[in-house]
Amino acid sequence: MSTPRTTKRMILAECDPIRKFMRMADSILQMTDHVRRMVASPENRHIRCVTPAKTGVVVWTDSGAWASRLRFAVPALTGRLPKVNGFDASGPVTVRVLPDESAPVAAPSRAELSMSSAETIWACAAHIEDEKLAAALRRIASHASE
Repeated sequence: MSTPRTTKRMILAECDPIRKFMRMADSILQMTDHVRRMVASPENRHIRCVTPAKTGVVVWTDSGAWASRLRFAVPALTGRLPKVNGFDASGPVTVRVLPDESAPVAAPSRAELSMSSAETIWACAAHIEDEKLAAALRRIASHASE
C-alpha cells in the first residue's frame, strides 16, 4: 500500500511552470529573510520583499521615507548576498517603493486662478511682442474663476 500524496506534491509533479513558480517564490522568501537579518531595526521591518532584477536585486519597501533610510544600508548589502536557488544577488542592490494598494489615491487638485491674477496676466500679454506667447498668456487668463 502506498502512502497518500499531498495536493502540493501532485500539482508540482504534473506542472513544470508551477514548480518553477514555487521555486522562485521560495527563493524570494529566503532572500527577503536574509536581507531583513542583514539590515538593522527598525529599517528591516519595512522591507516588503526582495526580488531579482536583470542584474542584482531590488529591495521593495513600504514608503519613500523608509526607502531613503534603506538606501544607506545598501553598501553593506552589495556583494554580500548569497545565491539562493538560482537567485543571483551578486549585482547592485536597488531600493524601490511598493505602493500600498489599500491606501486611497487622492485625485490631483486643480489649480485655481483668481480674477486679479488673470487681470495681471492679461495686462502682461498686452505688452508682449511675441504673439504666440501673448496668445498663450491670454488662454491662461481666460481660465480664471469668478
